[in-house]
Amino acid sequence: MLSLSFKTGERLALFDPLMNKIKSMAGEEVALRLESTIRLMEELRESLRREEQLVEDVENLRQAAGRAKLYLSMWTSVCQDFAFGKEQGCLNLNFIWTDSRTGRVISSDDPLSERFSVFYNLGVTYNQLGISLAAKSANYEEAAKQFLVAAWAFEELGVEVCKYQADELGVDLSRHNLLVCSELMKAQAQYCEHKKVHLAGSTNYALLSKLAMQASRHYSTAHTYASLPFISKSVSKDFANILQFNKHSFMSQAYFWKCNEYLAKGRQKGSSIGVALANITKAIECLASLDVVRNLLPPLVIEQCEKLLAEYQSIALKLEKENINVYHEEVPLSANEIDSVVCGRPISIESELNAPFDGQAILARMSPVQAKTLEEEYKNTIGAIIAKAFKLIKKVNTDRKEIFKQFSLPATFYALYRGQELPRNLWEKIKYCKELNSTSSLTDLLKQILVLSKSNAEYLHKFKQQIEQEENEDKMLREQYGDLWKREPSTNTNRSIKTQLGYYETALVQGMKTDAKLKSVIEKCADKLVLLDKNKTELTGMMPVDGSKESEMPSIVIR
Repeated sequence: MLSLSFKTGERLALFDPLMNKIKSMAGEEVALRLESTIRLMEELRESLRREEQLVEDVENLRQAAGRAKLYLSMWTSVCQDFAFGKEQGCLNLNFIWTDSRTGRVISSDDPLSERFSVFYNLGVTYNQLGISLAAKSANYEEAAKQFLVAAWAFEELGVEVCKYQADELGVDLSRHNLLVCSELMKAQAQYCEHKKVHLAGSTNYALLSKLAMQASRHYSTAHTYASLPFISKSVSKDFANILQFNKHSFMSQAYFWKCNEYLAKGRQKGSSIGVALANITKAIECLASLDVVRNLLPPLVIEQCEKLLAEYQSIALKLEKENINVYHEEVPLSANEIDSVVCGRPISIESELNAPFDGQAILARMSPVQAKTLEEEYKNTIGAIIAKAFKLIKKVNTDRKEIFKQFSLPATFYALYRGQELPRNLWEKIKYCKELNSTSSLTDLLKQILVLSKSNAEYLHKFKQQIEQEENEDKMLREQYGDLWKREPSTNTNRSIKTQLGYYETALVQGMKTDAKLKSVIEKCADKLVLLDKNKTELTGMMPVDGSKESEMPSIVIR
């Protein structure tokens, strides 16, 4: 079986930057409650950056997988609640990992590069765990499960990195290399299933043949991707040659088992020897086709190849003599193509990557950065409009009081002007406010915002329904057509869209709460703002007839 190398990372100081950011966002008390969580995250990161020493110990590999899953769960929460980058107010961290294929050191301030590297090492860990289980305890059933988990990890990672350029994240995290890794994991799972059935003494040669053929096809696909120009120059020759050897070796075994299947039928019915001979001849051809790379293979692999070839040639010679002397059957020019059977689908551990951890609830209550930014911008815009309107109103109110102070009784002052006009200075101030149209503008703006908030909520709801409908249709078609339905599952392709929808919903809820508060404040001041909507004649009519009558003009006092 083929192992993969771990990516290695440089030490990353997480504790101080995260704690300082939490204090600035949520205060000292919240930071204190999260202190143990952030410290654990830094310790996990330190243990995960160099895992290559664990390649043979099963228990240590299980623990390493557990650490990686916990760290990924915690890191996902951090990425949702903090902004990263070099801008003011962002976490400025540098994530440095070394590419295992090329040795290239890759530095990035993108927090997703950290997730990708740890996720890649998680897949390598499960691959190594499968190899160790198969080699040390011959527990092929459990080993196959580990390979299928690794296959899922590399497939999932391939979906997540597809928006990046081919060399942006290094060869390890390139789409084509992840396809190589995923197909290799499926092939090694198939190998384990084939080995398990064979060691159990099964005479179900048809099943053994199909299992071996499927393993050959996985190795063939992996070799095809490993031969692409971008990958081939980084993949070791031994790695590529062994992929090619396994491709032909398992195909050869598939025809060998097919030969045994026909022999078993032939001895029962006295026929099928000719077809069996065609299949063992095909098995020999598969091994003979390795002559081009045979000398490039490791010595043990060459020895294994020659041993199989000698065995198959011996069987073919025996069958030829038996057919000539006994059965006299016609030997087909070539063996029929063999069907294959898949031992299992990649096993998802997504729920384990989102497992709860201490402090998760506290982080969840911290508003996402996008929501906080939108809320702050919204408050600043609306606050500036309201402040401008209230400033004008306050100025009018102050000017009116100054005029009143010139007379001992405001009512007497208005009585002197009854039937005439408002004081010119006072009317000029009111006229200025009316020209600005501040009251109606404020009300109209609030109404528009409320309508937009409602529309946005409806759009988000409809969009979520469309996504769910599309995923249900994809699931139905996948169940209906099985392996023929080869498109990427919608639940994978829609994951990033759902995450963004969550951000938008949070921001919308925060905005609507702010809208409600603003509406409440404006409604409380409505009776104080009414004078700004009256014309000069109406205001003059509100003036008292004499000084003994209390003024009907309301006081415009904004608190």
